[in-house]
Amino acid sequence: MRTLLKIELEEELLEKLKRVSAEKRCSVEQLIEYILEDIYKKDELTPKVKRLKGILKGKEVKDRDYKNYLEEKYC
Repeated sequence: MRTLLKIELEEELLEKLKRVSAEKRCSVEQLIEYILEDIYKKDELTPKVKRLKGILKGKEVKDRDYKNYLEEKYC
């Protein structure tokens, strides 16, 4: 279901939105929707990250240990 939302923007910002939407060949409304969806997606964790989250909790990991690991892996 679509809902109407009325917002006030600075004229300069609206002009920028119009310019970008023209470049991307979409409406200003679609562009704002894409931007908001992108912000929302960034707040969500992927399943892989969710599994890894907290895996090192309570463990001491030093920068040197990580550097040694990378050196062993790639050198």
